[in-house]
Amino acid sequence: MVLDDRGRVLDADGAEVFAPSVFSGVAVRRIALGGKHGVFVTENAEAWTFGWNLYGQCGLGVSSNDVPSPTAVRSFSAVGVRISDASCGDAFTIFVADGGDLGASLYACGTNRDGQLGTEDCEIGASTATPRLVALENAPSMVRCGARHCAAACADGVYLWGANDQGQCGAAAADAVVPRPRRFERVDLASNRVVALACGASHVAILVAAESPPQSPDDK
Repeated sequence: MVLDDRGRVLDADGAEVFAPSVFSGVAVRRIALGGKHGVFVTENAEAWTFGWNLYGQCGLGVSSNDVPSPTAVRSFSAVGVRISDASCGDAFTIFVADGGDLGASLYACGTNRDGQLGTEDCEIGASTATPRLVALENAPSMVRCGARHCAAACADGVYLWGANDQGQCGAAAADAVVPRPRRFERVDLASNRVVALACGASHVAILVAAESPPQSPDDK
């Protein structure tokens, strides 16, 4: 099913759908929704996408008007990449790949109009239908997408990138776009840890908790 410009839910034949349909046969552990598309992450670490795909945000290697039913992103499973999480923006998707002992990594697809993909090999204003690697110095523990920007928590801090026209990436007002992940210096992880991230249309929230210093035997 897909959502059209009038907010209607349509099936593969273009008929309006008034009742929920069942996606069965695959165990789903996470779902994320963007402006008009979505992604499932399954228990066997696959990503399935559906919905509006004009900019390739479904990551299926092609751009099309829509993907009417959930479809596996074979570019990951074909090379043994396991997906542990995903998040969607208006017209882009960020996937979290489980790297085992090497830690997680990020892949992005869809529109890069505002630098929201954060990749080295996709120019501002371009788009990609094939997920591209997002360069981060440390493995991310979580990622969240806003309408046109992203936030990722890593061991050394929180990274923000994408549209910054409302200051949502925490950068100077002159930087309307932050094209690569940039560490947000105001989050001190020396004495705090990131508990949660959330992104809205043009804002971001970071929840941190104070780390308790290790106790010595004399303190007990």
